Amino acid sequence: MFSRKHRFLLADGSVCSLFGEDYFADKKVFWGAHQSELKHLCQRVCATGFPLQIEDLATGQRITITTKDELDGWWLAHQPTPCLCEKDID
Repeated sequence: MFSRKHRFLLADGSVCSLFGEDYFADKKVFWGAHQSELKHLCQRVCATGFPLQIEDLATGQRITITTKDELDGWWLAHQPTPCLCEKDID
């Protein structure tokens, strides 16, 4: 079935993971669930700060993100909607 694609190690030591496009592009119900996960993860990242690590679970490759601008670049390349912190939502 579907598997998680990315794992996030947040600055506070907590871990979150996200499905890939095969999941969120499959059906409307999956899209809604993925959007909810994205919003929750984004708010956690905004609350815990940087640095954070993102691991591609298929390749094992890890990158370290140190700024919101770096996160935005990664997010827009891998996710269907931007990561908005509460301060960005007006």
